[in-house]
Amino acid sequence: MLKELFSYMKQYKKYAWISLACIAVECIFELVIPLIMADMVDVGIANGDQDYILHKGLVMIGCAGLALVLGICSARFCALCGQGFGANLREAEYRKLQSYSFSNIDHFQVSSLVTRLTSDVTVIQNSVSTGIRPLCRAPVMLFMATGSAFVINARLALVFLVALPVLGFLLFEIVSHVGPLYTKMQTGIDRVNRIVQENLTAVRVVRSYVRENYEQAKVDFDAAVETKESYQLCLDIYELYQESSMKADGDRYLEAAVKIESKTTEDYYNIGCAYYYLEEQDEAVKAFSKAMKDGSSAAMEMLGEVYLSNGQNDEAKALFSSYLSTDGFAAAANNGLALCALAENDTDSALSYIEEGLKTAEDSDRENLLFNQIVSYEKRADFDTAKSLMADFLAAYPENTAAQRENTFLQNR
Repeated sequence: MLKELFSYMKQYKKYAWISLACIAVECIFELVIPLIMADMVDVGIANGDQDYILHKGLVMIGCAGLALVLGICSARFCALCGQGFGANLREAEYRKLQSYSFSNIDHFQVSSLVTRLTSDVTVIQNSVSTGIRPLCRAPVMLFMATGSAFVINARLALVFLVALPVLGFLLFEIVSHVGPLYTKMQTGIDRVNRIVQENLTAVRVVRSYVRENYEQAKVDFDAAVETKESYQLCLDIYELYQESSMKADGDRYLEAAVKIESKTTEDYYNIGCAYYYLEEQDEAVKAFSKAMKDGSSAAMEMLGEVYLSNGQNDEAKALFSSYLSTDGFAAAANNGLALCALAENDTDSALSYIEEGLKTAEDSDRENLLFNQIVSYEKRADFDTAKSLMADFLAAYPENTAAQRENTFLQNR
């Protein structure tokens, strides 16, 4: 993965190597200064030799000056490397997004894509700009400083053998705790981007529907939820807000839904959907797992979708594979395996799973399989076949909004 990532450094690799050389030489000069100082004290001051002291002092000033110049050069070249790398990476991401079909875009939230293009790339380029220095400086300092310490006083330097493992352990503990916090922070940034986007869109929506109508609808929705505790009602209201690009308002009703006591398989499925839309993946997994125990194939599909959205393809494959031979689950399991294959750009396997699933599929399972069959041919760039299949699909399922959007994409290919 790192090899592929750093391939975007391209013409900026030379700046990375120059900065590494500057940092290594800078470290050497910094480590030489204490040795010169020790020599000045042991020889010059001890013997009262002012010429020797002056000579060594000038050498120290020269070493410090060179270290300063090298430090400035390394900072400049690190910045050029990091910023150039970030520009290439962002351009590659943008080009990739431009090639996405509507089904791809539906799979990723717009707010998440915005975060990938902005915050994530900025973090990576800053990591390169600021990370090259400690990456080179740390090992050079470690080995040369430790070696110098043993040369000066081997017995006293034994302290390092105790301190270094302790410092290494503490650093490991800090990094292991910061990692999960960073993941939570990125999820929070996604949510902020989404809310800002929805608020900007909502301004136009509110103006078009007139503010009084918007407020009245909100009052009616609140009254309906208070009158009747229903998962489906809360999910329906959420979908209405989402269709108006006002997901943040709809989230309030999902939060109300998850507080309702679960009693049936359908309840567990619905509460799992609510948690999934709220992006609380761990709670969604628990709810869908309970619904699956009672024989809900829809819950199995949604659980697989949770795994796929988290990039856990192996877990999704294992889940779908385990239900291939279960009565009533085969078609949905094959559809799930097709989605896993599509996530890995393996269209041959995807089409094979779809063909197998269509043998036993009925109703919604058949609709999902046929739609993913079209997506598979799109990924193959076989747009003629995809258009032909889309025409048949829309004739059978004219109200499928995802297919309507996908058809718009196909007509431009």
